[in-house]
Amino acid sequence: MGADRNCHDNWRGHFRRRHGVGEMDMKRTDVKIGDTFRCDGKRWKVTDIGTRTVIAIPIKEGWMEGPPYAQAEIVFNEDDLTVCEVLRP
Repeated sequence: MGADRNCHDNWRGHFRRRHGVGEMDMKRTDVKIGDTFRCDGKRWKVTDIGTRTVIAIPIKEGWMEGPPYAQAEIVFNEDDLTVCEVLRP
């Protein structure tokens, strides 16, 4: 498992350097339903929070009427969230 963890940490470092992302390390407990965050250059709206996941939809003009929303929800796990940033109003 140690080798897998190193591989994942190296991937996170590569992603941050490639996309100009700092040490964000967003956690599931940092957001609530309705909050927005940025990940991979896109803005997302939180629609649900699980035990170890955050479910969100991409923010797009004209598609934000709901719920229900006219687009697919995406699941972000704990590892995905480490390269995301909470957006505060």
